[in-house]
Amino acid sequence: MAPDGGHAGKDWGVERESYLDPVTGVRVTELATVGTSDNLYFHVSNFTADNRYVLVSSTRTGQRQFYRAQVETGGLVQLTADPSDNLRGLLPDHTNACSAFVMRGADVIALDIVDFTEREIGTIPGPHVGGFQQPSLSGDGYVQFHTGRTREAVAIIDLLGLPPLRW
Repeated sequence: MAPDGGHAGKDWGVERESYLDPVTGVRVTELATVGTSDNLYFHVSNFTADNRYVLVSSTRTGQRQFYRAQVETGGLVQLTADPSDNLRGLLPDHTNACSAFVMRGADVIALDIVDFTEREIGTIPGPHVGGFQQPSLSGDGYVQFHTGRTREAVAIIDLLGLPPLRW
């Protein structure tokens, strides 16, 4: 649990603020305004497969955790509260709008972003050289690659042999 009581599933309400960009005149809408908020990673879509949520990280609890912001209403709900989660390691599943993957050390966790259940789907075998970074998912949604180095190579977890990641 985070220092201020934040936990997976905590509803933080709506913080949405909008303004017109003074240079372009385009409306900008901020979905998370407390603490420092950030996108997932520059090459990863922050949107769920159904475009219902935007996934972000924020320091609102005193430590960086992941949140979902509902696009239509701006409602913000905390997804994680584990201090060992990789701060750049959340990946929306483009084949399942309710699912995202998070790196927790060498473990890959499947997270249901609606009911907040978690399932460990694999562990990158050691020895580990360097840290684990942003995972990515293949086009068919079955193979996950990780840029964390293990034995000086990129690790691959084959999800085909696992039970389906359909919640």
